[in-house]
Amino acid sequence: VAMSIAIFIGARRSTRTSVASSTGTLREALRAVWASQPLRTMFAVIVLCEVAAATALASAPYLADHVIGSEAALVPLFICLVGPLMLTMPLWQRVAVRRGKRSALRAAAGIFAVGAASLIALPYVPSGIRLPFAMVAVGIMGVGFAGTSMLPPAMFSDAVAHEASTSGRHRIGLLTGASNAAETIAGSIGAGVYAAVLALTGFVSSEGQEVTQSATARLGVVLGVGVISAAVLIGVILVLRSYTLKETDMDIEIDELSTTSTSAAAL
Repeated sequence: VAMSIAIFIGARRSTRTSVASSTGTLREALRAVWASQPLRTMFAVIVLCEVAAATALASAPYLADHVIGSEAALVPLFICLVGPLMLTMPLWQRVAVRRGKRSALRAAAGIFAVGAASLIALPYVPSGIRLPFAMVAVGIMGVGFAGTSMLPPAMFSDAVAHEASTSGRHRIGLLTGASNAAETIAGSIGAGVYAAVLALTGFVSSEGQEVTQSATARLGVVLGVGVISAAVLIGVILVLRSYTLKETDMDIEIDELSTTSTSAAAL
């Protein structure tokens, strides 16, 4: 339903144009990504952001059950993640317009990393205030998560438009498909790495049986999300140093492309 509403609102502002589509293979898409510095950068950023998000989401039930000590804590943690996600997306849009998408995304990644890293201290917080502490940390993550969710696709679209203007070929569907595939794989990698951290720190899996986890295993629960997510998000900040596209450059390119069939596809 939400997607239908978004499509309806967006379609009202669009211009109907006939565009000759260009087909291709996944190998061709990967070659195009590798040949374009902005595409290459944003491909890496999208993968890293998804690894961080998947790790954070995978950790939530383990934090609630084994560190906070209550399965019911998962509900407020989820609300603290989703609430800021919905409320701050318009704010990230304003920051992106005023400061540029790259600066906004670097700030979002930094905030996400701070929230994730603060969870490392959770096992050492007095049990009576662990849930409020975790809610604040997850809320901070949610603020950053909003930016790392909406800004990379927008910047990837800019990179696709730039690639279309330089190559003269309409490959938005091909490139977006490759990006979606990479994002899906990255999500699996994030969850898998988190599972590996749990295994390495001695976490004992159980099915319907109550198992007392060791202190090392409980520490692994928070290290998995705190260290991995924070490290990956710092990687996002570093990778973005090589992203050179500016909004002013994109405005010029889009204006130039608006008289051609390729421009309609890129936009």
